[in-house]
Amino acid sequence: MKKVWFVGAAVAALAGCGGGGGSSATPQSVPTATPTPSAAPSVAPSPSPTPGAVALSSTAETFPAVGSTLTLTATESNYTGTFKATSSCPSVTVPATATSGSFTLTAVSAATSGCTISVTGATGVAAATASATVPTPGGVQLRWYTPQSVATSTNPLPISSAPISLIGLGATYDAILAVSETNITSVAPSTFAISALAPSAGCTGNVTATPLTTVPSSLPTQAPYTILTYYDVDATAVVASGCTLSYQDNYVPASGPTPAPVSINVIVTAGSGGQFQ
Repeated sequence: MKKVWFVGAAVAALAGCGGGGGSSATPQSVPTATPTPSAAPSVAPSPSPTPGAVALSSTAETFPAVGSTLTLTATESNYTGTFKATSSCPSVTVPATATSGSFTLTAVSAATSGCTISVTGATGVAAATASATVPTPGGVQLRWYTPQSVATSTNPLPISSAPISLIGLGATYDAILAVSETNITSVAPSTFAISALAPSAGCTGNVTATPLTTVPSSLPTQAPYTILTYYDVDATAVVASGCTLSYQDNYVPASGPTPAPVSINVIVTAGSGGQFQ
């Protein structure tokens, strides 16, 4: 009897542990851990490119005449700002304010040496320089033509070494006076001009000089960078005393005296008895 009880107790123990084929226990779920994203790698900012040297479109600005203009252009690598230009001499002017790199230079008086234009761009970068030269105006020149040369020649030669000689009265014997100056321009923005001064007292009532509105085709036309005006000089009476016509430009040099007026005498000769010699 004692042995049978032991076996039954063992069987009961096995049944309690699920060994007899009964329902099994439900397994517990295990939570899944959320992965932590990796931090982005640290990247150092790229350094700003260093501006290069200022480069100019020309290193020698040669003006054709006083009153003319030239354009100077500046560029600089790794730089998109403005540029500033300065002139070392009063003979050449530059814009007063900074620009994107294009400058209009104006020649206001002669400059044969020692004048430079400096252009700066990025701060701390050395300026680029260009020399500037301006020719000296040629001075007022007076030349005159006889009526015969104007009427018969395709290229009349001026008589510039003697006074104007009128051999009679009226339009038949008038002369044409050419008043000119080289190396200077009256083309905008220039304001240069040659003005006729009051004739001397001896011309009053005897000689007149009137600007020509229509220039004969045989006379030279105005060349570039030259001021040229023609005057019709006519005698209405024989000159009793000296008659002088004077002309002066309005050019004022940066230094030195202003050029004096240039004059030419007029002589009128007429024969007696209505016959002209």
